[in-house]
Amino acid sequence: MAQPTAQPTPTWIPPLAARALVMRWLSSSPLAEAERLLLKWVEAGKVQWRYGHIENGSGVSKEIALNRFWRPVGLSFSWEEGRAGRRVEPRMAARGGVTPEGIVWASHPTRATQPQRGNDVVLSDIKFAREDIEFRLREYGAPEPAPSSASTTERHADPQDDQKRAHPQGDRVMIVLRAEFPPDGTVPPPSELSDSDLVARVSQRFSAPKKSGDPLIPGRKSILRAAGRLPRK
Repeated sequence: MAQPTAQPTPTWIPPLAARALVMRWLSSSPLAEAERLLLKWVEAGKVQWRYGHIENGSGVSKEIALNRFWRPVGLSFSWEEGRAGRRVEPRMAARGGVTPEGIVWASHPTRATQPQRGNDVVLSDIKFAREDIEFRLREYGAPEPAPSSASTTERHADPQDDQKRAHPQGDRVMIVLRAEFPPDGTVPPPSELSDSDLVARVSQRFSAPKKSGDPLIPGRKSILRAAGRLPRK
């Protein structure tokens, strides 16, 4: 009897890296569009996701609290922290049961209470499946970025050679990012590598211009923009 094919384990990446991945594929896409696409795919169940911890103070089960969790209305999401939250308010009724939307009904009449401030369901350490995102980008019709193989990385690892090619700042920075964070230049989230440390790490790969006409060291905004931490122009 044929054995079922084992499903490959997804490569889990934090939201900030997922957003940067979409922005690299859709080079003309602004940051807001990359975020919109990602959350749309997650809500539709087209991109797998997981969380490391849940704080559920809603009074309903975890399964019900997470039902349609990613719908845009009422969702608060921090791309930098990988943290999402929303408010879940169960509907109260005289008879027990569950609504078609998956919200619990109380088994007896209850008195309305003042709404609590903030979100009562909060997820942290959220990760997205990289392979699902890349598949959706292909389906979306986005051109795949040039592969960054080991030979390509080695060939472009020295910024001095690339400066002579007069690449735009963003291209020069991406070459260094791929060398610093192989294979594709995806940088760690800010919780692991701050903006200042990232800028310092990339900047030291470039030497100061020695004569007029030599490329300048990329600025802070150019580096953060290439890394997906600032919207593209």
